[in-house]
Amino acid sequence: MDTVAHHKVTLRKELRAQRLSLAANQRASAEALIVQEIKHQLTQYPKGLVGVYAPFDGEVDLSLLWNNGERTDHLPFCATSIGDHKARLVFPTHKVGSPLSFIKPTAWDRSRRLSLPIGPKVELEQIRLLFIPGLAFCPQTGLRLGLGGGHYDRTLAHNAQSSWTLKTFGVGFNFQLRSDLPREPWDIPLDALITESGLHTPRLDT
Repeated sequence: MDTVAHHKVTLRKELRAQRLSLAANQRASAEALIVQEIKHQLTQYPKGLVGVYAPFDGEVDLSLLWNNGERTDHLPFCATSIGDHKARLVFPTHKVGSPLSFIKPTAWDRSRRLSLPIGPKVELEQIRLLFIPGLAFCPQTGLRLGLGGGHYDRTLAHNAQSSWTLKTFGVGFNFQLRSDLPREPWDIPLDALITESGLHTPRLDT
């Protein structure tokens, strides 16, 4: 295993454990602040489809964005109005070796460890804002460390290679901010990061 790969394995193990051990009161407080910042960001952009995610493995839970945080099996196509911006919620599904595909959820398949949404498919180019989970983020460069499946990397590569107009936000907790993330050729920086301390805008020319 090369040095970069070993560093990533070590970071993933450390940060997954830290994320899963976060106290419930700390998590709830941080998630409320993160959702507040996301709501603010949603008012800054033209109306359009917003890509979010179903939380997994201790990721920041964004369900406060809709239905007062209550979980239901039937999510609305459109969240309640956030300011003058109606945030349409679309969730990714995973296919090995391909960019993420997104759908508008009308129901959930909860037969697996990671519940999968059921609903009509959304073309990637229809999404204007994408909120992305991760294990670590670099606030200086916008780099992201994920779980290693490459799903978001391929999606962002599709964005970079097409005329898709997309704004990307990493979503995590303050302790996930790291200045020493390794970079590999396929890594594409995110436009901004959101934690409980607010918005972090990297210098993408570094």
